[in-house]
Amino acid sequence: MGTRSLGIAWKVILIADLGVLLYGIMAVFSPQIFAEGYQAYTGQSWSALYSISPKTAEYIFLLARLVGVFNIALGVVATLIVLMSFRKGETWSWYALLMGNTLGYLSPMTFDRIVGSIGIFEQLEIVLIVLVYVALGISAKDVLRRKTKTETAEPSKMV
Repeated sequence: MGTRSLGIAWKVILIADLGVLLYGIMAVFSPQIFAEGYQAYTGQSWSALYSISPKTAEYIFLLARLVGVFNIALGVVATLIVLMSFRKGETWSWYALLMGNTLGYLSPMTFDRIVGSIGIFEQLEIVLIVLVYVALGISAKDVLRRKTKTETAEPSKMV
């Protein structure tokens, strides 16, 4: 049922969404990856915060873990959409992946820009969202122009 462009697109988007999932797992188990953003934004070292206010530092780590859980949720749902619907060319999944990936990538990218923490992960986010958009673009013609079952049914059977 899929075309060559759809076959390429679902694999590219799957890789990007698995990247979101992986990043979420890293944030849950290693929330210190957010310490660089704190240091860039405040100009203070993480160890200084921890020595002055350990509860505040622990709270920030809890929030980082929460962000990780949200990334895991997005990664799992987007991966399921890709595997169960998008690769079959279901129109709704194209829109869901457009919105989900846009919000899922642009929100942290905006945060990273505000705090001034642009490293390898942030650069990878840019590459992956561009790949998602390219994949959605090359698959748009095939996915968005598919006729639904209602449109292809005989007029007499559409009651």
